[in-house]
Amino acid sequence: MKRLVLAALLAAAPASAPAQSMNVRLITEQVVRDICGPFIQTGDMWPSIAAAERAGYAVMQVWPDDIRIGAADLQPTPTEIEMRGSHAGTIRMSARRDRLTCSVGIAEGGVRTIAEAAEPHLRALGLDPVLDEREPPLAVSVWRGGDAMALIAPSSEFRPGSELALIGRAAD
Repeated sequence: MKRLVLAALLAAAPASAPAQSMNVRLITEQVVRDICGPFIQTGDMWPSIAAAERAGYAVMQVWPDDIRIGAADLQPTPTEIEMRGSHAGTIRMSARRDRLTCSVGIAEGGVRTIAEAAEPHLRALGLDPVLDEREPPLAVSVWRGGDAMALIAPSSEFRPGSELALIGRAAD
């Protein structure tokens, strides 16, 4: 009788919702086209922060830490910012010395998928592949053009996923 009651309770219980998965291609396209690409080209972090917020990312950390994102008064440009989106990865932007860096870590993204989705946007930024081995065991894609480069590789932080980083030189 206990088994029958347990079976009835289990059958009546609502099914658990499937875990939401990351849309690796969409994340890659949005980040390269709307967030990292413009930041690397212009060196202006504020429009990229706004684009990331429109895409659903929230500020987790900002340096210097007295900057108030979204404040109505004029704020200095951050030197570093980390933003996270639910099921959308982690974006990090940095402007240190003459180096601009913008990256996205995608926990479910493989090098092949990220490189395929990023390719047209990287080409639009004037980058060309210099090393493009998208399959394991190497699995790395490196792009260069002018003063900028992109690197797509497995991540030690966003396991088992990969990370895409755009690196450029700040304008004088």
